[in-house]
Amino acid sequence: MTFKDLKIIEPILNALQEQGYTQPTEIQELAVPILLDKKDLLGCAQT
Repeated sequence: MTFKDLKIIEPILNALQEQGYTQPTEIQELAVPILLDKKDLLGCAQT
């Protein structure tokens, strides 16, 4: 999965690419669609 697959807007995709981020983490894959659907979310992930 890529950030583009998460349907993130182009300016953010460009910023992610400029910073060298190519793939979302597991929590991002799960959380971003929920947040883009304007739902509340509480998450926890190992760092």
